[in-house]
Amino acid sequence: MINDMRSFCEANDIREFSELFNYAAENEPSWFEALSLNSAMVMNMYLKSRRHKAESTAKR
Repeated sequence: MINDMRSFCEANDIREFSELFNYAAENEPSWFEALSLNSAMVMNMYLKSRRHKAESTAKR
């Protein structure tokens, strides 16, 4: 499931946890449950890393 969320974030250029969380609440109940219970930290760290990478690439 985390891999599905990761792939979705890559495909849709999601960089903020709130975007993923809101999408999951409306469209993916199992993702929403996982994010609410135990996957939030992993996905938040992943999205933070995506933001950092995008920012450092933009500065070059």
